[in-house]
Amino acid sequence: MGKGAAIGIGILILVLIGAGLLYYSYTQLSVDLISASLHSIEWTSFSWSTILSLGLNVLTGQWLSAAFDLIDGVNVNLGFALHNGGLLPVYIPDLSYDLRVNGVHVGRGYSDVDITINPGETKQIYSFQNFQKNSLSPAIYSIVENFHYLD
Repeated sequence: MGKGAAIGIGILILVLIGAGLLYYSYTQLSVDLISASLHSIEWTSFSWSTILSLGLNVLTGQWLSAAFDLIDGVNVNLGFALHNGGLLPVYIPDLSYDLRVNGVHVGRGYSDVDITINPGETKQIYSFQNFQKNSLSPAIYSIVENFHYLD
């Protein structure tokens, strides 16, 4: 084997080791939801059907449904902790996520992050998330149903 082939093989091995370490570092990223706070509530516009539904729900004692009649959506500020447990710095251009409450899918989010996280470092990012009433209803009823069974 010639000197050029040995250098080529050596470079190939170094590239493969570097790629393996980079892959390992990306697989060691962890993302945890660390905070969620209410930003605002989107109120429904009043119409005769909304007022009628609200009145019927109040008269029949269905308070949760009555409250839901008034809300169109909820805006929430979410905080995430991103931790690099790998061996090399990793670059994260953006973060996309699915949110579930009691196993019920309530939304999908996206946030431009544009950060580099060094090995062993944890960085916090914040994202704004809008939940529409139609995605929240199944989760809210699941929470209420589970709470009822705790009695």
